[in-house]
Amino acid sequence: AEKPDLWAGEPLVGSIRETEANRPRFPWMREGEVVKWAGRPHVLWLIWPLSIVGVLFLILIGLAWLLSSDAASVALFLIALFVLAPLALLVTINYYDDYYVVTNKRVTRRDRQLLLFEARNEAVVEMIQDVTIDTRFWGNIFDFGHVSVRTASKAAPIQLENVPQPQLVKQWLEAAKADAQAEERGRQKEDLRRGLISDLKLAL
Repeated sequence: AEKPDLWAGEPLVGSIRETEANRPRFPWMREGEVVKWAGRPHVLWLIWPLSIVGVLFLILIGLAWLLSSDAASVALFLIALFVLAPLALLVTINYYDDYYVVTNKRVTRRDRQLLLFEARNEAVVEMIQDVTIDTRFWGNIFDFGHVSVRTASKAAPIQLENVPQPQLVKQWLEAAKADAQAEERGRQKEDLRRGLISDLKLAL
């Protein structure tokens, strides 16, 4: 680090940089797993609840200012400060703590419950049978929707709710499935080739 010129052109430096670049983005990822797409619900689903909390906050502050009683004004101000402000913080943390991920190996939905428990629902991309999109009135306007991923290994589909650009997410899922299936076919052909070579050597 202090004298980079001494190491210029050394293969070791390139290997170290490549290793650092390939570090898993999420702790549950395995070796060789690469993120194809990662996201969370549309930002509208953060703005909407925060707007409701903000309106309630302004209403309480306005009532506290209009009331002549000092005790009532202080009570309303304290409610706005110690109830609505933590609620807004909780909504924000909950939004940024949940995410959806599509890798070359799996599709994952991760939810944080009560800031304490982690729930992760996932399926192998090779097992994907069907990907459907449900966009309604507001989804068509702001380009978000529900992406439902049905697999052969799970009875209930994995729901990626309110994701932005659902058509793009569907394309990533289908591409990951095609790549995984092609890789599996290549692996099977290689196993067959190695088995034939081994059998021929034994026969010779």
